[in-house]
Amino acid sequence: MIRAKLTIVTLLILISFTKVKAQFNNNYWAFGDSALILWGSTGLPTVGTSAHTFRNGSASISDANGILLYTGYNYYLSPVRPSIWNKYHLDITDTGRIYGGLWYHSSLFIPHPGNDSIIYLFTIGVTPASVYGFYSSIINYKANNDSGVVLQKNFQWNNFPAFDGLMGVRHGNGRDWWVISQIYSTSFTPFNSFYLFQITPQGIALPVIQNAGSFRKTGGGQLVFNYSGTQFAQVTWMGMIELYNFDRCNGTITSTIPIEQEPVTSPYPNTYVSCAYSNDNSILYVIEVNQSTSTYYILQYNLLAANISASKFIVDSLQAPIALGN
Repeated sequence: MIRAKLTIVTLLILISFTKVKAQFNNNYWAFGDSALILWGSTGLPTVGTSAHTFRNGSASISDANGILLYTGYNYYLSPVRPSIWNKYHLDITDTGRIYGGLWYHSSLFIPHPGNDSIIYLFTIGVTPASVYGFYSSIINYKANNDSGVVLQKNFQWNNFPAFDGLMGVRHGNGRDWWVISQIYSTSFTPFNSFYLFQITPQGIALPVIQNAGSFRKTGGGQLVFNYSGTQFAQVTWMGMIELYNFDRCNGTITSTIPIEQEPVTSPYPNTYVSCAYSNDNSILYVIEVNQSTSTYYILQYNLLAANISASKFIVDSLQAPIALGN
């Protein structure tokens, strides 16, 4: 079971994020253990403090003036559930809270394509069963003197257990968005279904469901887009690394490139927990963890190579500062 122990490496080293339109940016990162980082023009981070006290994944969105919204577990609630904090680091969620398991890649902010005061928050439920599904909430972040108001909360689009790899990308028209979610089987039945939601000025469209690529059995891993939005990579905790070529205009996965495959049965020697593209889209970086030794490896794959799998290179390794399972 790989849970809260992955946050330090996964979030600090290989976060990949959605590109947002000019008004918004990803310069401010708020995440667990009350950490807040501003990436300035010098490339050197400035460290601050957030209200996110739990050691799990999070999402944030900012503009030129600073952070606007971020989400994560509120450790002091009972039961513990995700909250939304504003730029003043105040919880704007009412007592009902936000649904979703909020593991590592389970929440995502997307700006409304037709209203610059509205931001969507998408969340998925990986575990427990009581929060299975794909949810959307609507926030007016300018309301209440810029403190923000949750207009709609926890609209449930499905009730399936979700793969922990929620991600979005700008539509080819430069205005709309695609958000990709996946179902996984808690009985470890192989799956390869993608649910593609289009976000337009009219709202959120019903998903297009597409089956593509290799079958996988685990609920954990990550999905990230390259910097042009024409391809995404997916890694899984049971050892899969795969590339998916993507048409941003119609939301179609056009082809796949397998790099590493999940074994059909155990043992599962390779556990991949996170990935990211280089700025020029030519390199894929992957974090692998050896659970028996609590060692993390940063791997590099050359996506221009004739045999991508054979191009694997170990960039560095790190002994986990927190024991797996804690």
